[in-house]
Amino acid sequence: MMKSIDMAERYKDKVLSGKKKMTIRMGRRAFKKGEVVELTCGGEHLGFAIITDVIYVRFSDLSDEDAYNDGFSSRDELIRELSSIYGDIKGSTIMTKIKFKLIRKYRSE
Repeated sequence: MMKSIDMAERYKDKVLSGKKKMTIRMGRRAFKKGEVVELTCGGEHLGFAIITDVIYVRFSDLSDEDAYNDGFSSRDELIRELSSIYGDIKGSTIMTKIKFKLIRKYRSE
């Protein structure tokens, strides 16, 4: 069965435009480079993506480049967003950076 990555509906335009090319999840997530996944936003099917990289980092090591790849303008903005999703995150917490490339969009009606 194909895995899926669901993101909040507010990220839909960034995903479809290619501005958001990575998602960061708390903990170690079992995705593999080269794997094809279905992308959804708020439960709406957007299309398929290929995983281009999976990197494990500590929360404290997230960078401005990570923020940009995740569709944010700065590390501070990214940290605020992740904290609003996951609550208080310790600096030593392992995060999974899942980089992806949209390879096929669903047709919008």
